[in-house]
Amino acid sequence: MADLGKGVPSPCNQVCVLDAHEVCIGCGRTSDEIGCWSRASLEEQLDIVSRAHRRLQEIQTMNSTHKD
Repeated sequence: MADLGKGVPSPCNQVCVLDAHEVCIGCGRTSDEIGCWSRASLEEQLDIVSRAHRRLQEIQTMNSTHKD
């Protein structure tokens, strides 16, 4: 398990493209979440990662249902 003493590792995966809703299609974070990442507390970073993960899942689900 990662050492969280210095915070959560950034979820950035170098695919830095924002969609029309200001959500990065690479990591799932909003532009606001990206901007405040380095100042966020451990708890806030964990919340951001959780929300970003949900967003990416929603995007993948939406994309898979529109491939017909």
